[in-house]
Amino acid sequence: LTTIRQEQIPRILIEIAPEKSKLTLVKDYPYLSLYRYEKMKKTLLFLLNYSMDRVEKITLYLGDKKKEKNCELFMVDMENHTKRFKVKIEKGWLNFQEDINPLEGKLLILKKGEEDGQS
Repeated sequence: LTTIRQEQIPRILIEIAPEKSKLTLVKDYPYLSLYRYEKMKKTLLFLLNYSMDRVEKITLYLGDKKKEKNCELFMVDMENHTKRFKVKIEKGWLNFQEDINPLEGKLLILKKGEEDGQS
């Protein structure tokens, strides 16, 4: 796909998705696969980097574009090391700085928290 089409397709999918859609996308990394599972009050996201390039900044679209949410994000790498982040999902987008090496994966555990500034 051309660069323009790579930008247009996610924009169109987000536009036509229902308000509380579970549509999940990775921005800017075509070889970064994303698998999403919902369990209890957690969202499990498994990211696999199939490229030979390191991923340095991750931007994910997680749906529910109308709300802002404060969440806790736990990241587990292939060697079972865990990191904890406080993150904010704005208009469905989650941005965070983290590396994923070539041909590796990471499990993200997103614990749902506050919505729209409420506890």
